[in-house]
Amino acid sequence: MFIETIHLQAQKEYTTARLDLKGKVKSVTEVSFLKYPPELAETKMIVVTPITYRFDLKGNLVEKNIGGDIVYCYEYDAHNHLKGCKRISYPDKGINYPDKGEETAISFLYDKAGTYLVEKVGESESTTYRYFGTHTQISYTSYTVKGRTTIENDIYYKDNGQVDYTLQGDIKSVYHYDNKGQITDIEVYNLKGIKLLHYHYKYVYDDKGNWIEREEIFEKPVPKDRFPEIVRREITYYD
Repeated sequence: MFIETIHLQAQKEYTTARLDLKGKVKSVTEVSFLKYPPELAETKMIVVTPITYRFDLKGNLVEKNIGGDIVYCYEYDAHNHLKGCKRISYPDKGINYPDKGEETAISFLYDKAGTYLVEKVGESESTTYRYFGTHTQISYTSYTVKGRTTIENDIYYKDNGQVDYTLQGDIKSVYHYDNKGQITDIEVYNLKGIKLLHYHYKYVYDDKGNWIEREEIFEKPVPKDRFPEIVRREITYYD
């Protein structure tokens, strides 16, 4: 249920700031798994796919590795704007990694002010961002595959840049934060105002102030068809 958002001014769309990281972070490896109740813990298979983010000294994301199966490589211009990216897929589940995989080019389109407009993956996938008001209030995101729009998402921001709430179809998700700026709760409503879900997040931090564990806790109403998620991070820093 956690959402990864794009900064509206776009200069920091792929940086340590986007992942709420402090200090000179070199890499972050995240693993997530579901917390099953005792009666299911011994019968459920736990599948963990690590995701590793690598950053340069400027804090720009240069590589995102998803379990060795898919690797994204990013390049930047002199203004630290993304100028290009490629996605490398390894159909053999990474057995031959780092041998050459299947490469797909990813391009980025900005307006004259440097605002992030379109991310295009190959010839068939694209994500479009539109902004309204003062560029700090609302953004509209649509994800298209082979000419068909599959996801539409409106993101409403507070004056401080934090996400206030999102709208996706007839679902509204409202975000709450602590004094560190971390998301503490997400409340999910339908358009009639009936609360469908309520997620609470508990964090463990390292000595740099970055969280290294995030536990999802269900408040009422407790869903019957899913289980809480725990995410753990291993963070390395530049000296």
